[in-house]
Amino acid sequence: MHPRPQDRLLSVALALAVATSLAACGATATTTPAQEEARQQIVNYVEAFNKAGSHFHSAPTAQQLRTAIGEIASTVPPAQFRASYERFLGGLRGELAGFAAVERAERIHNATLIKKAELAKLKQAAIASSALAEAGGVLKKCQQDNYSC
Repeated sequence: MHPRPQDRLLSVALALAVATSLAACGATATTTPAQEEARQQIVNYVEAFNKAGSHFHSAPTAQQLRTAIGEIASTVPPAQFRASYERFLGGLRGELAGFAAVERAERIHNATLIKKAELAKLKQAAIASSALAEAGGVLKKCQQDNYSC
């Protein structure tokens, strides 16, 4: 069973909210300046994702997705998150392209193309979700290492 796009995006927003609260946990007395800098960069990065995810309260429109992509693309990820950032952004861009493909197929009333385009959108959504989960794993490891990541 494939997740519905609105469910995936709501779970993305929730996951990012949880990640922010975890990343925002204060540094300990043994935190070095480099660790504090890394922590702050990660907090800022996760907060930018939260802001972008705040647009999704139901099934996203192409415009909402376009806005989120623009906001996310304007962020500079910490080095540890670069790979997952690129995959996540690629998944969102692919999903946005899927909107256009669905619209084209609907204009010509081609049920087969509509189904293919919807499946392609779901595949891109899964890529974005996977990348987000990967970023969550990186965040957790960084937190466990007191931001020595």
